[in-house]
Amino acid sequence: MKLRPVFLSVLLFTASLPAHSGEPAVKINVSERRAQIREALLKLAPLGSRSAEVLALIQQRLLPKDSPAPPLLARPASGPSAEASDRRGVKSIQLDLGDYPNPGLLAISPTFPFEQSLQAQWAFDADDRLIELFLDRSLKQ
Repeated sequence: MKLRPVFLSVLLFTASLPAHSGEPAVKINVSERRAQIREALLKLAPLGSRSAEVLALIQQRLLPKDSPAPPLLARPASGPSAEASDRRGVKSIQLDLGDYPNPGLLAISPTFPFEQSLQAQWAFDADDRLIELFLDRSLKQ
């Protein structure tokens, strides 16, 4: 599909722009494939990054201006993707990347407003280095 490389190019281009009032500098199309979103996020904060660098990236690029950064949690990453991995880390950062309509469920019952949510979790080892990025989708009502 030809739109995917364009999406990554737009994402990487907008990552270099400053945040505008109330808008994040990087807008993530949360309905894109997880692998593409993960790749783009890891270009911004590659494996090996320190937690302070990832928190700064989140606050400066992924959140609306003046929004507080999520906390660094003193526990491993959790959720479906992390549970299946041996790279859950000892610390993690969780961020809800956004919601979007689930077209498959809307086709079944258009009056039942199902949405999906995409959550990112950055996992850090004991040396405070990023060792994995997990993305999980969940249904919302």
